[in-house]
Amino acid sequence: MTRIEASVMIDRSAEEVWRFVTDVSNFSKWDKGVIESKQTSVGPLGLDSTMEARTQQFGAPKLRVVEYEPNRKFAYEFSTGPSRGTITTFDMETVEGKSRLTLSLGLKLVGFYRLVGPMVASRMKRRLGENLGNLKRTLESGAKL
Repeated sequence: MTRIEASVMIDRSAEEVWRFVTDVSNFSKWDKGVIESKQTSVGPLGLDSTMEARTQQFGAPKLRVVEYEPNRKFAYEFSTGPSRGTITTFDMETVEGKSRLTLSLGLKLVGFYRLVGPMVASRMKRRLGENLGNLKRTLESGAKL
């Protein structure tokens, strides 16, 4: 498993950032690898909720929430596709009235993708930084969330 991590400071409250990043339908607004995403379970997002995210690289993997602490931590695991077992974690903290969001991936690849793992990890690390920049710009743009 390869661990990839990046952080960003966002000039919005933790509650606003949390609300935006845990609204699964917003994933494509800041993650350029996501074409479309949706929650597939009924009820509010929480532990064991399920989602689906159609992506450019990995098709439409199924995701399951494996950790959920409101306004603090949110993690989901890929349960299908070539990256099954990968866990994406969002960690939130408030620093001087702003929000620090740390996004980390425990990247696990199966099948053919294991052979090109270092190349995929390098690409994912670059994309993680780009995506956090997109998220920061989106949230700080003044747009209604």
